[in-house]
Amino acid sequence: MFDPTIYDNLKTVLEGACYDLDAEGAFLITGREDLVDLASYSRTFRLRMRRTEGRCEASVALVSDLADFAGELRKVHIAGEAPGARVQLELLLPLSVSGRREAVEAYLAEQWEHSFRMEFDLVTTWSGDSAAAGVPAAGQCRVRMMTTGKLDEGDVEGVEEIGDRLSQTLAYLESLAQSG
Repeated sequence: MFDPTIYDNLKTVLEGACYDLDAEGAFLITGREDLVDLASYSRTFRLRMRRTEGRCEASVALVSDLADFAGELRKVHIAGEAPGARVQLELLLPLSVSGRREAVEAYLAEQWEHSFRMEFDLVTTWSGDSAAAGVPAAGQCRVRMMTTGKLDEGDVEGVEEIGDRLSQTLAYLESLAQSG
């Protein structure tokens, strides 16, 4: 008999919540990955989404590794670390939003309750005339966020809310992209 792990249980909740929002039209799921890395025995479940006519994209990933599985299934623990899974978010925004980083950062900190560590990157493409002019030909602002701690079955309600929060976040970011 299959005994689901913390990762399996949280994945089921996250997947169901996001696909429900897709069915309701809150956003459109544009990609799905369910990966097992045999070299490190880690698992990643990722969904990509955007608003129907949106320019901003988001992805949410649930990640668990060997230490989590060993801790849960074999009771082998790393000192001071309980088994669980982490959530990673990635937001891809039009380059025009990069000038509003402080507003984006403040919104994300409030929306996600400071429970995520954030990194901001500018990803640009330089080519031909644009490079000579010192202006990128294209680009995006990327925000990466990862939970500061591990989640377990006690966090199911929070995992259920991730889809709603992503929908609200995409709506806010789209409003910035439209005005900027």
